[in-house]
Amino acid sequence: MRSAGRTREPFLQFMWGVVGAESTTGTWSTPSETGPIPTIDAEVVADVAPGDAVLVVHKGRNEGEKFPLDQEDISVGRGKVADIFLDDVTVSRKHAIFARTEGGWMLRDNQSLNGTYVNRERVAEHSLTTGDEVQIGKYRFIFFEVPQQ
Repeated sequence: MRSAGRTREPFLQFMWGVVGAESTTGTWSTPSETGPIPTIDAEVVADVAPGDAVLVVHKGRNEGEKFPLDQEDISVGRGKVADIFLDDVTVSRKHAIFARTEGGWMLRDNQSLNGTYVNRERVAEHSLTTGDEVQIGKYRFIFFEVPQQ
């Protein structure tokens, strides 16, 4: 089980702004805020296999932590059986599923109480693209997929 919200060393440093440009800083507190969504440095996905994806925490506990999406279905939640455990009371036990499809990665909310957000909009199901911001509870992730070769 992968875990967020527990004391750990961050896996990587998160880079704000456009890759290759000067880094900038910023803060976010609610899904209704506006402004650019930060992107991640290319080094983040250096060890990710083609067709796989990665989530990088950019807001919340363990900022900078990386969660590889390297199985067909990956569950996210506060329950002990979740593949990605998020230690936050606003996260449902079986909150959402990341599913690999023929067309890429799909995020499905599992009828969670507080919802799942992509790019600050509540979604029931959403086809993810590189650079999407995913919010589950207080955690905000940047999604990055490595294309098939």
